[in-house]
Amino acid sequence: MHYIKNFHQISIEHRMLIVTCATAFFLSIICIIINLLMGLGFSSIFPLLILLAASITAFYFYHYKHSNVIPAAILISVISIYTLPSMWLASGGLTGAMPYYYIINIGCTVVMLKGLKRRSLLFSLQMLILCGLILAEVSFPHVITRYPDVKSQDIDITIALFLLAVTLFILLHRLTAEYNRLLSIVERANKNLENINQDLREKSIKDPLTGIYNRRFIMDRLEIMKEHKDNFPISIIMFDIDHFKSVNDTYGHNFGDAVLVGISRKVNSKMRKTDYFGRYGGEEFLIILKNAPSGIAQIRADKMRQAVEALRWEHEELTVTISCGVYEINKHQPLKQALEKADMAMYEAKNNGRNQVICA
Repeated sequence: MHYIKNFHQISIEHRMLIVTCATAFFLSIICIIINLLMGLGFSSIFPLLILLAASITAFYFYHYKHSNVIPAAILISVISIYTLPSMWLASGGLTGAMPYYYIINIGCTVVMLKGLKRRSLLFSLQMLILCGLILAEVSFPHVITRYPDVKSQDIDITIALFLLAVTLFILLHRLTAEYNRLLSIVERANKNLENINQDLREKSIKDPLTGIYNRRFIMDRLEIMKEHKDNFPISIIMFDIDHFKSVNDTYGHNFGDAVLVGISRKVNSKMRKTDYFGRYGGEEFLIILKNAPSGIAQIRADKMRQAVEALRWEHEELTVTISCGVYEINKHQPLKQALEKADMAMYEAKNNGRNQVICA
């Protein structure tokens, strides 16, 4: 009952072993009874007794010794080396059911045993025995005991074909399960690789503290955008946190980092999908606005300035502000010059009292 209840939870190798033990046990008993009723004699019963003993021994090792390899080897070896050859000679040879049972046995070998070496060894042994039996039957046909009638032959072959169909189904299930397992491993590996690549890409383009774009990426984007006339007018906003050194000196660098992160998040929330916002260096930030003339950029910069000023911090007495410089890029103007213009406008805002926007 324990194996029936947990059958779906155990591995396919263990399932096949249990099924093979049970099949060998009941099939040998049934065949022994049939042979006795048909009066075929001890020579036809003895191989079945060996198979019965092998199935009981194999199950003993599996159940009490918790071994999978030993019982599988016992069953396959006894069936391959003794039972099937004996039954081949006693049950019609090539014209009987034994060729099908050999196919079943080979299938059981593939499913029950792990490792290419074990499988190859037993498969080679089975093929040698099979070739030897065929050669012996062709050379000495009189050694084969034929079926007493066609009905007996048909019954034997029908049973063998049924068992063959069951074995093929189990083999197909095993191959499908193995394919799905390998596919799952490949999918997980690809997913992990994608995550690693995505993580590396994020780290290469993002500022580690604030999570916004780093200087290299945002400068690259500005270069690319400038090459396409459909992006114009392009305006840039450069802003700097007012009295940031004083904030660091008064409240500590950890709080200073929190200010950088807080302002970055607030400004980033005001970005459109076509905008680019990055950390230019230290407490300086750069925003690229596509299809935005300087007038629009100035209005947007002032809204960002107001949003930053409205932020509340851990230290309630503190108000943090920013000074912004706005500049609309000329199509034929070098980027270095455009950035200098925005930078000059930003410093003009600082010199005029800070917390304001100046358009160059």
